[in-house]
Amino acid sequence: WYQRRVREAVVSTQSTDHEVVAFHILSDDWKKIVLLQSNRYIEFQTQDGIYYRTRVPTFGRDLCYYDRAAELFIGATGPKVYRLNLCKGTFMNPIETVSTGVNVTHIHPQHSLLMLGTDSGTVECWDPRSRSRCATLAVANTKNITCVKSNKTLELAVGTESGRSSCMIFVLPNLF
Repeated sequence: WYQRRVREAVVSTQSTDHEVVAFHILSDDWKKIVLLQSNRYIEFQTQDGIYYRTRVPTFGRDLCYYDRAAELFIGATGPKVYRLNLCKGTFMNPIETVSTGVNVTHIHPQHSLLMLGTDSGTVECWDPRSRSRCATLAVANTKNITCVKSNKTLELAVGTESGRSSCMIFVLPNLF
């Protein structure tokens, strides 16, 4: 039996007790990371080791960090996306999606739109400031969206469980 390890640029090695489902680097110098583990725990690690652990209400599938509000968005099995506020150290009210599960979470790098790839083949776009749904994009006839990425424009790349990917440009009407 070997412990799972996270290696940080060959400088240090840290052990984890369970399989890491997703992770995010919180600092610019790679010294602070957050790990989403298969046992429903989120583990914060520094260069000195484990800093803090907390449990997610359901099994997590993906996480992303919203730096403007210091919140982690955790996509999980079930219709809820959990919000962990790192300043307050508590879970906030979750985001309720119309899907049965959220496979992937992504924050747009320029305008901070939260994009959620769901089990139902849609991408839900949310404004994290108002916690309201902006758009729902029906991407594929397949059941699972497994990857959502965007660049600094309105281009959006979406990957599905069947291995197909699509790149789309969508235009949002100006409401002002």
